[in-house]
Amino acid sequence: MTEFVITQHVLGFKTEVSANYLRQDQLLQLLWADDLPDQATESRFYHHLCDDLPALDGLNHLLWQFAQRHLVKMHGRLVFDMDFTPLDTLSTKKESVLSPLSRKGYHPLVIYESRIGLLLDVELRNDQVYTSAHAQIYLAQLLDRCTHRSVILWGNSGFATPKINDLAETQHVYYVIKLKTNSLLKRLG
Repeated sequence: MTEFVITQHVLGFKTEVSANYLRQDQLLQLLWADDLPDQATESRFYHHLCDDLPALDGLNHLLWQFAQRHLVKMHGRLVFDMDFTPLDTLSTKKESVLSPLSRKGYHPLVIYESRIGLLLDVELRNDQVYTSAHAQIYLAQLLDRCTHRSVILWGNSGFATPKINDLAETQHVYYVIKLKTNSLLKRLG
């Protein structure tokens, strides 16, 4: 299952529902024979990872080993694209008579090397946290792995926090983080 999820993300399919689509792919059918998971199986896999943090650490370790093989071949600065990927799941628990299916999901932080689209790391979180929650800790751990490389960080406005800005400056990382429209920016513009 882990190999399939990694392959799915490498191919650019980032949602659990994509598993149902990928089950129809002839090449993947040849590679996995009858072991191609469906969306429900993949949802259970993500749920298990939330409950079993050592398994998630192992997945991140494998992902980093894979990424290192590609990063050593790259010249110049690394361009880290920090983002989040909402992953929706459905729960069959009865919340009310009108709504037998309730939405539940995950809100993982992800960092890609944006020049080649290589997924470097994933931090799985539930969907109740804000985009930047604990992002500076997650980013610091990844930057510690890349101390020998020059890095540019890109992020959307959800990552425009003093903690992330301070971390980037302390680590001598160039950064471009979008800002939300606000009254001060409007006055300056």
